[in-house]
Amino acid sequence: TQPVAHLLPAPVHPSVARKAQRTAAFYAGKLALEGLLAIELFVLADGRTVVNELVPAPHPAFDAADLACETGQHEQLVRAVCDLPLGPTDVVVPAAAVPVPALGRGDVRPSTLPAGMAAVLHGASGPDAAVGSPSADGARVLLVATAPTVDAALERARGEARRLARQAS
Repeated sequence: TQPVAHLLPAPVHPSVARKAQRTAAFYAGKLALEGLLAIELFVLADGRTVVNELVPAPHPAFDAADLACETGQHEQLVRAVCDLPLGPTDVVVPAAAVPVPALGRGDVRPSTLPAGMAAVLHGASGPDAAVGSPSADGARVLLVATAPTVDAALERARGEARRLARQAS
């Protein structure tokens, strides 16, 4: 079985995407939100959407947005904190993020990734927390790839993840 991938744009029917946008606007309005709100939704088999969580911060499920969108979530956070206008969030290039299992210290160096790819580290702490650092032991690495289509981005990310896993073993 393949690990869960995060895709932008999401491969959902346009009506589901519109409903998700309305849901996001509803919660942002109810909270009188200024800034960033990540809303994790699940689409059920019958097409209904269910809110799983509201996060007023960048969310790991949206790391692909930093490469895929005109303005990624981390830049949006900086804009909000600095009282700057928020940027457009349109997807300008399809992207996919996939986890890279069982990598240890030093296995991923951003400089070794192909163009249009990034490595994102989750679960590390400390001043030297970075992909490949000692404090990254046990952390999760996501590879983000861009391509002309979501399917191509997903295959590119999975291919690089396989290459890195082989290299690490």
